[in-house]
Amino acid sequence: MVDTSGNGSTSWTGTIIISTPVLDEIPPVIVSSTVTAKTDTAATIHVVTSEQLKKLRVRYRVVGTTAWTEQTLIPTTLAFDINLTSLLTGQAYEYQYTLDDNSGNQDLTGWVGV
Repeated sequence: MVDTSGNGSTSWTGTIIISTPVLDEIPPVIVSSTVTAKTDTAATIHVVTSEQLKKLRVRYRVVGTTAWTEQTLIPTTLAFDINLTSLLTGQAYEYQYTLDDNSGNQDLTGWVGV
């Protein structure tokens, strides 16, 4: 706008930086998953992920059954422990992860045995 009244003028010579947000389309992945402790009724799994997660769900069950136990975690770091509890003595278990990142990407892992 031009000031035609002669009351003075202002000018701005700054720089405007416009950035385009980067769209994260890459789902998070498990970098490593290691059973670090195991008893007859519990197991601890140390997990490392590729990026910060919004949440992680782990499902586990006795191999060959359809009854699931599920936990949802909200990890605050890339490396963390998951405790599987109430395991039945003498049974083989399998588990699976669903990872969700802050951009809405999701990954479902294959089955792993405990």
